[in-house]
Amino acid sequence: MWRSVWILGICILVTVSFSPAQDDPAPEKTEDIEHKSIHIPLEQGKFLTLQALLKSLLKEFSLEAPPDIGTTDRKIDLSGIKGFVAVRTISLTLGSKLDAEIDRGILILTYRREDMLEIKDTVRRSLVKILLRLFQAADNPLDIRDQKYGINKANTHEKAKLPVLLVHGIDSGPACFKDIIREFGSKWNIYVFKYPNDQAIRTSAEFMSEELGRSPYPPLCVLTHSMGALVVREYVSDPELYNTEVKKILMAVPPNHGSRIAGLRHVLEYAEAFRIVTAEDGKWKDVLIKVTSDGLGRAGDDLKPGSLFLDRLSRKKLPEGISCAVIAGEQGLMSEQQHNELVQWLNNKKKSITNMPLQMAFSKVVNDIEKTKEVIHGKGDIAVTVESAKLEGAVFFKIFRRNHLTILRGENSSPVFRVIDEFFSPEAQDKKEQ
Repeated sequence: MWRSVWILGICILVTVSFSPAQDDPAPEKTEDIEHKSIHIPLEQGKFLTLQALLKSLLKEFSLEAPPDIGTTDRKIDLSGIKGFVAVRTISLTLGSKLDAEIDRGILILTYRREDMLEIKDTVRRSLVKILLRLFQAADNPLDIRDQKYGINKANTHEKAKLPVLLVHGIDSGPACFKDIIREFGSKWNIYVFKYPNDQAIRTSAEFMSEELGRSPYPPLCVLTHSMGALVVREYVSDPELYNTEVKKILMAVPPNHGSRIAGLRHVLEYAEAFRIVTAEDGKWKDVLIKVTSDGLGRAGDDLKPGSLFLDRLSRKKLPEGISCAVIAGEQGLMSEQQHNELVQWLNNKKKSITNMPLQMAFSKVVNDIEKTKEVIHGKGDIAVTVESAKLEGAVFFKIFRRNHLTILRGENSSPVFRVIDEFFSPEAQDKKEQ
């Protein structure tokens, strides 16, 4: 059921994403007996400061400022996708009784007079706390889990344990390895490498080299998820960067030949935002922190099939002495028939668009979706195709009925975990599969 809703959300939001810009501002809501509105000017037409928002709301509802607010210049960008999410968050934080919109560089909050007491009570009880979390994430998205960028220990280390470095992928972090850390913490000395995952992959590899060069590390085994494999490949294949011995690399769902999903990230961001801001279980507030903290940076460009980065990386070889293996997923989002039906539906939708520039933009999105085989059962894991995960020279290539996010989840009874355990076992003998 949720998959059908997710697909429909993408389709709807593709259309929304390419709605033509309006030259004329939205008509103002009249200040009549039914409605009231709060006007908050944005800095440079797009930045909302915490002080301006709180001052306006507290004044409107005749409340006193909490003593722990103090003075601050924290602000958040209300332009683009993150701005859309932030504006909707402000509205939902007030109990869905308030409409928020941006008009000519002004944030306009409109509500019905009859809802004033309810909104005032909500502001008094929870607004400040929620807004502080939102603005703190915008200020310093790196420390959401109290873990700074760089290489950190994830468990208690002992001399007899195997040293293993975990490297996450794009739009992710060390949390994707939580089940791995729980299951293997007793037998591994685990390190995690956290980095700005939306920057250029080459930059991330250079950062890894800097971090490993800060102090002596023992010869490492490395477990990567998604784009983390490309960061590690770039690191070990460049003699100028490679400064700490790596014995083994196990790549989980690596986009070794790119991912077309990278070209559709703007659509997926809208879909994720749509799902979160319309959630009714209250958990959207926690997930929102991640949505407002990630980015659409250079990593997305590097991941596109045929990119300059991937072309250059494909010409490099892993150093001798490194044993590499790959595990891939084939649990997609829809069947091939459903994928064809989606493309047909979008093509029919395109015919109803009369604006030529809009039609051209929409056609590009439809073309990208048509080529996106990552989402098809048996061909991909939603983000990476089985073919893209393959890497020449790997000692084995195993496929599991898992998707991109669940491939490293489970317990020690998981077949994926058994393969990981066997590969990193000191007693394991690397053999290429026939």
